[in-house]
Amino acid sequence: MNRFHLRGIAVALHAALLALGSPIFADEPPIPLIDAHNQFDGTFRHDDILRFMDSYGIGRMILAPAAKADDRALVEFGAQHADRLTVAVRTKDRRLIRDANPQGIVAEVQKGGYGAFEELLLWHGDKSDRKGVAESQVSGGEITLDIDGPAVRVLVDIARRQNWPMIPHIEFAAAGAKSAELMTQFEALLTANRDVPFGLIHLGQLDEPKARRLIELHPNVFFLVSQATDPRTASIGMTTIFNAQGVLNRDWQALIV
Repeated sequence: MNRFHLRGIAVALHAALLALGSPIFADEPPIPLIDAHNQFDGTFRHDDILRFMDSYGIGRMILAPAAKADDRALVEFGAQHADRLTVAVRTKDRRLIRDANPQGIVAEVQKGGYGAFEELLLWHGDKSDRKGVAESQVSGGEITLDIDGPAVRVLVDIARRQNWPMIPHIEFAAAGAKSAELMTQFEALLTANRDVPFGLIHLGQLDEPKARRLIELHPNVFFLVSQATDPRTASIGMTTIFNAQGVLNRDWQALIV
């Protein structure tokens, strides 16, 4: 099983894979694109979501409400286009972030109509200096949620019952000295919940050897590849899997393909 999935603007990796020139792509049908994690902030119409998908050749999208978007309106729209949209429960909940209280998320799940969780911020670096970020977004200051804590256990149990993957957001590179402890806690979470898939978004900011190690040790881990739009990509620790010519690095190519 290939444990790499696309999120955000998915076309970049797709185009790179096709450009590899590998025989495995010869005489093969086009790779179906699934945008495995995206967000709708309510600043454009629901119909524009489908137009965006069509313009990039995306067959299905997992989409979470963000900022001021109406959660239930998005659920209703998703139900009308269930062949293309899976609506994810918003987890950037103020009660969870400020007080480690998951009850708002639990209540939203109980309303029904969802098919996934959005990313769960377990360690999110301070982005308060980022320009152009809407005030309504969770953006400023370091955000942490105890990986071993009861809130995470509640949400993992929901994911298990719903047959949903968990999408942890852990910025291992940006965490610096805290990275080793975070990895120990994350691996304990993987080990304790072998029946739940965990998809590290943004590759967890891990380099190829560390990603490979996790894959070899933990059958329930996979990775979501992202396209960064922040100009400070290198300084905030984002993993780069392409070289300066836009070609997939050989180590990552061997791991992904």
